[in-house]
Amino acid sequence: MTSPESNKKLVKLNCWGCGEEFQGEEPKMCCSGHMCGCLGMPIDPIICSEECYKLFLEKLKNGRNATIQ
Repeated sequence: MTSPESNKKLVKLNCWGCGEEFQGEEPKMCCSGHMCGCLGMPIDPIICSEECYKLFLEKLKNGRNATIQ
């Protein structure tokens, strides 16, 4: 018997904290970006680790671009 987690497809992503490429679940998107204030961005930030999540939050706090390296 397999667990539901093992059936999830992994895709290549770039971390918003460090910019490194990693394998992760496909992000859940808010929408296609058409007529939405989110501009088609993922619901949650694309982050590879807890350390990079902290780095991402620090970038947001300092007003730097925290989405694209």
